[in-house]
Amino acid sequence: MYFIVVYDVEVRRCRKVLKICRKYLHQVLRSAFEGYLTQEQYSMLKSELRKVIDEEYDSIYFYIIKTGSAPHKLIIGEAQGEKSMIE
Repeated sequence: MYFIVVYDVEVRRCRKVLKICRKYLHQVLRSAFEGYLTQEQYSMLKSELRKVIDEEYDSIYFYIIKTGSAPHKLIIGEAQGEKSMIE
């Protein structure tokens, strides 16, 4: 599966989130990553990120793109902004 991951986290946790994301994906912007992951890698990435963020304050958006199907979005932490067209 192909993933786009973007995050908005408190400054104290940025470096930790950055290092975790770099282990699995390619950095394309300061807080945006993309790349292919297996289901196991995806599970490990989510687990590692959940350990370092404050889910009541921080936000991490996973856009999941499977071949032949519509994109899917998973949010870890606080949803921010207006409702997106991708569910």
